[in-house]
Amino acid sequence: MSQKARIPLVELLAMPKSNYLGFDGQPHELPIKPGRLLLINLWASWCPICQEEMKEFTEGHEKLNAAGVDILALSIEGLSASDPAGARENAIRAASRGRFPYTTGFATPRLLSALRELHKLHIPLDTQLPLPSSFLIDRQGRVSMIYKGSVTVDQLLKDANYSDLSRLERFKAAAPIAGRSLEHPQVTNTAANTSEFIRFHYALFLEQSGRAEQAIKEYAEVLKTKPDSHLVHNNLGKLMQQLRRYEESRKHFKQALLCKPDYTIAHNNLGILLQKLGEYTEAIVCHREAIRIDPNYANAHNSLANALGKRRQTAEAIKHYRYALRIRPDFAAAHTNLANTLLRQGKRGEAIKHLRHALRANTNDSMAHVRLAVALGIHGNAPEAVKHYDKALELNPNHQQALNDLARIRATHPDEKLRDGKQALALAKKCCALSQHRVSAALDTLAAAFAETGQFDDAVKWQNRAIELARRHEMAAQVARLQLYKKGVPYREGHSK
Repeated sequence: MSQKARIPLVELLAMPKSNYLGFDGQPHELPIKPGRLLLINLWASWCPICQEEMKEFTEGHEKLNAAGVDILALSIEGLSASDPAGARENAIRAASRGRFPYTTGFATPRLLSALRELHKLHIPLDTQLPLPSSFLIDRQGRVSMIYKGSVTVDQLLKDANYSDLSRLERFKAAAPIAGRSLEHPQVTNTAANTSEFIRFHYALFLEQSGRAEQAIKEYAEVLKTKPDSHLVHNNLGKLMQQLRRYEESRKHFKQALLCKPDYTIAHNNLGILLQKLGEYTEAIVCHREAIRIDPNYANAHNSLANALGKRRQTAEAIKHYRYALRIRPDFAAAHTNLANTLLRQGKRGEAIKHLRHALRANTNDSMAHVRLAVALGIHGNAPEAVKHYDKALELNPNHQQALNDLARIRATHPDEKLRDGKQALALAKKCCALSQHRVSAALDTLAAAFAETGQFDDAVKWQNRAIELARRHEMAAQVARLQLYKKGVPYREGHSK
C-alpha cells in the first residue's frame, strides 16, 4: 500500500479511552465532544509535509469549525530514546510559529499503541503509520476514517458524514476498487464474520490494555450476533471478576460451559472465581473436571493445588504443584506457590530453590524478588536478601514490603556491615508515608531506624504510635523495644550473620 491512503472503516469502533500530554506537561483527556468530530493528527516538527498540512488546516479553520470538525494535533517527538535533545521544544516552537488555532500536544505511548491497534485491525498487511497520519472520530466517538499521509480540508468536509451511512453503504465505500457489490448470502456472511473478528480482537486489545469497561461493551456487541461464543463469555467472566461483579462473572463462565462443555479454560476460571468467593469444595470440582478433560493442563493443576491448600489438604496440594511443574518446568506461579507451601512446612532450602526458578522465569517481577528475599532472610542469608530487596525497589520504588523489610535489616541486623541507619530511616519514612502512618509494623521499623541513628526521642514517639495500632500478639515485643529506646539502646534483630 502507498504511504498515502484514505481508509474508510466499515466497523466503527469506539476510540479507546486515552490521554495525551499537553504542551503544559500535564496529561489531558482526548477532547471528544458529542455532536462534533475530532481529527487526531500525528505530526513532527521535522516533517515538511506535516507543516504544509498544518498550514492548510489553519487556513481552513472557519470551514472546519462550521462543519463541527475539531483537530487535536499531536507531535510524536520525545517518544523515542533516539530523539535528539530539545525535540519537544522544537515541536512547541513549530506549532506556535504557525499560529495553529487547534489543540496541540504530544502523543503518549499508550495513545499511540491504541491508534496502531485500530490501524492494524483494519489494515493487517500494512502496519506502518507514516507522518503525517490522522484518525477521524465521528460524532458518537467512533473512529470512522484513517488517513495515511496528508489529508485536505475538502476531503475532511466530504468525510464528515461518512459514519451516517448504513453498514452496507460503508462496505461498498470501503472497497479498494469501484464497482457493484454482489447481493449474495455468502457475501453477507463473510461481512458478518469479519465484523465479529474485528470486534472480538479489538475487545481483546482493550482487555489486555486495562480498558475493562470498554472491552465489556465490545464483547457485548459480538454477543448480539454470536450469542453462543464460549470465548466471549469466558473473557466477559474474567473481566466481571476483575471488576468484582462476581455473580455476573459466574453467569458468563457457566454460559461459556453451556456453549462448550469441554472448555477446560472456563472450568478452571470458574474454579478460580469460586475460590475467591470461598467456595473451595465447588472450586475443587471445577479444577478436577478441567484436569479430567486435559490431564496436561498445568494451570488447572496449579489452581487445584491452591484450593486444596485452602482446605489444608497439603500433601495433595504439593502433588499437584509438582504435576504442574512437570508439565511446565518454567511455570513461575507454581514454583512460587509450591515454595510458599514448603516454607510453611519449614523446608526453607527447597523453597528457596523454587523461588529462584520463579525469578528466572521473570527477572523483572518485583514481588518475586521480595518473596525470595524474605525466604533468604528467614534462612539466615541476609546479604543476598538485601540484594533482592534492592532489585525489587529498583523495579518498584514504592513496594511497601520491600521498603519495610530492607529498612529493618539496615536498622536492626546484628552485623554492623549490613546496618546503615541513614538508609534505614529514608526507607522507613517512605514506607510510612505510603501507608499513611497507619501500619503498626511500618511504624515499628521507623522507630528502630530512628534508634539506629541515635534519635531516641523520635524512636520512643513512633514506637508508642506503633503499639497503639499493634495487634495483641505483637504488643509484648513492641513494648520491650520501647523500653530499650527509653534507655538509649538500639534494637538488634535476631538475624543470623
